[in-house]
Order: sequence, then structure tokens, then C-alpha cells
Amino acid sequence: MRRSCFTTVCLLTVTLAVAEPLFDDGMHAYRAGDYAGAAGVWRSLAEDGDARAQYHLGTLFALGRGVPQSDAEAVRWMSLAGEQGHTLAQYIVGPMNGDNLLEVRWNLQAAEQGHAVAQYNAGFLYDEGHGVERSRVRAHLWFSLAANHGFEVAAQARDYCKSHMSVLEIRKSRRLARKWARRNGRRMGR
Repeated sequence: MRRSCFTTVCLLTVTLAVAEPLFDDGMHAYRAGDYAGAAGVWRSLAEDGDARAQYHLGTLFALGRGVPQSDAEAVRWMSLAGEQGHTLAQYIVGPMNGDNLLEVRWNLQAAEQGHAVAQYNAGFLYDEGHGVERSRVRAHLWFSLAANHGFEVAAQARDYCKSHMSVLEIRKSRRLARKWARRNGRRMGR
């Protein structure tokens, strides 16, 4: 058993070491305008489970660059990347899917990972009760986290939200923000 674990770790290390240059080859092809070449490189990696390649391949399908344009294929590849935690894929795939509840789920996952625009959007989801239970505390939390990235519009939304909250609600939101920041290794501003 010990030997098979060691062998697995070695194979994963070799696979990751090979995947990185291949992914970069795809980026070089893309930047050179060789979209079909990029698609070929990224498809191979995407089929092997590389989330970055899945996201970029999904983007090619969405735009019809180097592959036939296909929203279905774009959603499929970006969903696979999103399931692995690729934040940008999570943020983008929800609206592409056309399913409001799925859009809320993906947006909240991207927000949890620190995507500032997704955090801002999460604030509105909670403020308006769109797909989630309405909560000014959670709206303030997400607006605060987005504002902590320097997102000025989020700071304005946070301040507006705060003007409609009790002192206890504001304290609860700030506690949640500090808890989120500790869990994610981030520092909070005000």
C-alpha cells in the first residue's frame, strides 16, 4: 500500500509538471491568434481534468474561436472547471446557463472564494432576496467583502445598506466578515 501511494504521488507530480508547459503552449497559441491550436492543447488537458484548460476551452466555445460556437459546450466545460473551484468559471457559467437558481449557486461559490464582483452581486442577492432568504446582515457582509477589494461601488452599497440596519445587525455582519476573512486568510478594512 505504501508503495502504491508513493507511486501515485510521483505520477501526479509528473502529470502536473507536464501539464504546466502544455497549458502555456495553449496560451502562446491563443495569444498568437492560433485559436484552433489553443483549443487542441486545452481540450487534451481539459479531458484530463485540468480546470484552467476547461475554463479556457469553454471560453473558446463561447466565442467560437478555433471551435464552432456552442453555448452548450461552453457551459459544459466551464461547469466542469467551476465544480473544481475555478472562481471565474463559477462566476461566468451561472448567467450562461439560464437557470436562476444555478446562477445564484455559482455566484455564491465565486463570492466565497473572494471574487470581488461576485461578492458585490451576492450583496444584492441577499438585499433583494433573489434566490436566497433576504438578509441585510448578509447583504452588508458581502458588500463589505467586495469593498475590501477597493471596489468603490460596493462600498457605497455597503454604506447604504448600513443606513437601514440596527446596531446589532451591523455588529453581526462585521463578525461574519471577520470570520470569513480569518477562514480565507484575508484582512478586513473597516
